[in-house]
Amino acid sequence: MTLLYVLVERHIAEALRRGELANLPGEGMPLDLDEAPFVGSGWRNADRILRDAGFAPRTLALRCAIPALRAELAAAPEGADRARLRRELARLLLPRPISCVRYRCAHPCVP
Repeated sequence: MTLLYVLVERHIAEALRRGELANLPGEGMPLDLDEAPFVGSGWRNADRILRDAGFAPRTLALRCAIPALRAELAAAPEGADRARLRRELARLLLPRPISCVRYRCAHPCVP
């Protein structure tokens, strides 16, 4: 745990103890995380349109592709195929701008 995490948790616990977080709208109800509350409204609408069209953010596609590629690399014998898998994994792990890709991945990490 980082110091910031500990301080935030302590601040929340104090607010709970003082009752500052009681009787808020939506108290006790589950959060709707499909709406991406930390994303601006313009991006949220764009994400919803893309999701409804079968597209996903690149980060979600990578969450599926990277573990599958790592497993394939671990099972591959030394040689040209293994070198190709290493290059592909490095390409996926390099920081890139977020873009959308069409995904139809048959991997357990995709709902």
